[in-house]
Formats: sequence, structure tokens, C-alpha cells
Amino acid sequence: MADHVFAASTCAIRHADQVIRLRIGETWAANDPVVKAHPELFSALPDTVKRSTPEVETATAAPGEKRGRRRA
Repeated sequence: MADHVFAASTCAIRHADQVIRLRIGETWAANDPVVKAHPELFSALPDTVKRSTPEVETATAAPGEKRGRRRA
């Protein structure tokens, strides 16, 4: 099990007579009581991953890779 999880959405929930606010992508301890009580609100992976440069798509298939064919 991972040590931390990420909030899957922005919302407010009631837990143990408190209002807990979640922001998408926030990191939470996996063993936190809120995470254990509401696992459906958390994900093992962050919603977005930051990059300093845009990801470049390759135009040709790698050896052994088959690409889909465009239909006109």
C-alpha cells in the first residue's frame, strides 16, 4: 500500500462532526481516518502531472509496434 493518496475531486464532506474540504490533486496520508472512511474520494495517482515542456508525440511506430490506420 502506498504511503499517500491524492484527492480525486474538489468537494466538502462531513467527517467526525467536521467539514473537511478536499481539493483535486491534494496529497493525503493513506492511513488518515478521512481516507479510510471515504476511499472513493481518493486515487493512487494524481489527477495531473506537471511537465516543464510539452510531451512530444512520436510520428512513427517503434519496432514491433502497430499503429492504427486513419480512414478518410
